[in-house]
Formats: sequence, structure tokens, C-alpha cells
Amino acid sequence: MGDYVHITRIWQETGLEQTETETLDALAKQLAWDSDLVMIAEHEGEVAGVIVGTIDGTRGYF
Repeated sequence: MGDYVHITRIWQETGLEQTETETLDALAKQLAWDSDLVMIAEHEGEVAGVIVGTIDGTRGYF
């Protein structure tokens, strides 16, 4: 959760619009549900990328 500010900055810089699925609360729920589906890439100690996965019951999405 400490990387949330960096994650949202990446989404803004890459032109992704923030929706309900990218809120702090939603990310906290995702981490509590399955933290293995949230991956952070770092470069020289800085957050450089993020992948958030989800499962709809039959398929997985990133």
C-alpha cells in the first residue's frame, strides 16, 4: 500500500483514466484478496511499473 501514490502517478503519466477499480480502497481489497496478483516493478529503488490482475471466476485478466 505504500506504493499507491507511485502507482497512481504511473497510471496518470501513461494516460490511464482512474476509475473505481484503481482507488486506494479497491487496491487494498485486491491485496487482501490475493496479493500475488499485484506486481510492482522497481528500477534503482523507484517504482517503474505495476500490473494488477483479477479473476472473474473463469478467466484471469491483467
